[in-house]
Amino acid sequence: MILLAFVLPVAIYLLVLGAINRRPVPVVVSGVWDFIGLLFAASGFLLFGGPGILSSLNERWRLFWLLGQQSSGTTAEGVWQFWIFLSLLYFAIVVAGVAFLLWRHRHFTTVYNVEPSMVESALNQAFDRLGLAPLRSGDLFLFNSAVSFPSKSRQAIQIGPSPTISTLPQAPPVVRRATILEVDGSPRLRNVTLRWDPADSVLRGHVET
Repeated sequence: MILLAFVLPVAIYLLVLGAINRRPVPVVVSGVWDFIGLLFAASGFLLFGGPGILSSLNERWRLFWLLGQQSSGTTAEGVWQFWIFLSLLYFAIVVAGVAFLLWRHRHFTTVYNVEPSMVESALNQAFDRLGLAPLRSGDLFLFNSAVSFPSKSRQAIQIGPSPTISTLPQAPPVVRRATILEVDGSPRLRNVTLRWDPADSVLRGHVET
């Protein structure tokens, strides 16, 4: 049963991942949901593996896991309190770690079933449509907070009949603050990860749309 608890979540996760990679079109997944999938795959170990390792340090529980027998000896109350505290500490660390990683993955967007070159081409097209010219260093793109309007507003300014400053369309700037985009692609896995800093950048919504 313990082995099944380890293997089953991983098998389900791999089946879902295989179905995604067999789709004819790329699939965009937020970093939070992507991590939830990984968390589900690791749930068997987190729920049973960690407690199993901790309980193996206790002779009474070690006999139970190995032979299915419980020791007939008595355990002092202080020892039981120690093991209860250790179990609570383990689960507190797991919950805190999961919460931190969920918060951290807000910065990520994952694109499955896609060649990195295709994502790079799509990003360049999105930048052109938004009228952006980011500074690039390798896989890093830096967008400054200079005024940059969406392409429709830019066309209205260029094609319209000589508008004055007061009649210009007041579209919100795409880049409201300095934003960094890091692109990490894996041709072998057909997977691309976008890391945005800050995570709640207005530019992120425009580019990913």
